[in-house]
Amino acid sequence: MARLRFALPLLLLAFAACGGDGDPEESAAPASATGSGSDIVSIAIDPSDGTLFAGSGQAFYRFPKGATTPEEARGALATPKGSGTLTKDVVVRVEKPGTIIASGHSGEAALPAVLGMVRSTDKGDTWESISGLGEADYHEIEIVGDRIYALRLEDPGMIQISEDGGKTWDTREAPSVATPIDVAVNPADPKIWAVSSDQGVFVSKNEGRSWRQRDTTFGPRLAWGAPDALYLAGKDGKVKRSADNGDTWQEVGTIGAGPKELIVSPEGALYASVSGPEIRRSTDGGASWEKVISLGA
Repeated sequence: MARLRFALPLLLLAFAACGGDGDPEESAAPASATGSGSDIVSIAIDPSDGTLFAGSGQAFYRFPKGATTPEEARGALATPKGSGTLTKDVVVRVEKPGTIIASGHSGEAALPAVLGMVRSTDKGDTWESISGLGEADYHEIEIVGDRIYALRLEDPGMIQISEDGGKTWDTREAPSVATPIDVAVNPADPKIWAVSSDQGVFVSKNEGRSWRQRDTTFGPRLAWGAPDALYLAGKDGKVKRSADNGDTWQEVGTIGAGPKELIVSPEGALYASVSGPEIRRSTDGGASWEKVISLGA
């Protein structure tokens, strides 16, 4: 039976292209920045202007279109429980062009340890709390249509669903064999969901009411770019694609390392973050990959 959840906020990352003045898919040399010191946990791309957002354990970065070095978002957050910044472990998604939602942590003791879900309309300079302040910590967020799907650290084994922009939440039980790592939804048929765990990939065709295992790859990340393009990338870096809702899979290439994040850009390219920390991109459906962002020294 679904359980209703209230006041669970989200935080968001957005991804901006590097290189010249052209399209983000036509990048030049990799950008680099020093001082990150931790892996990139989330990436997202704003289709309104090509801005790339990347959240690491220590900072939240943005790459305006054409930039070769990142900016650190100011991350100011004022709440009834205190004021500070949202800058650490930021998990971000584009809610709509020009607007991002996210979840993460602050660098100051003036705010609660977890910040729930938050929203920004100025590329992460300022945030407003949506729900879950001091209560919810999301390690995965996806948006399909008017729905937000999320995985919450405080409620492992459950998939959170919101239809009102993250203010209130319903739940579905994920496959019980292992804690879910990632969730993806068919963009053309929101009844079909995929969830990954250390046991592989499980698919539901009735909005999470029942599940069947469809792949045994260890701990994969998921990205559903088109109805016939569900991707997984395992901890070994190997990439597979399914054209039939996960029923069958074809190995298409390798990232070279296991990803911390896997997304499909608005233009259809695949992006993955790996240790380094760096972001790699594939424009041929996962067959080959190039480094486009490096936050290492």
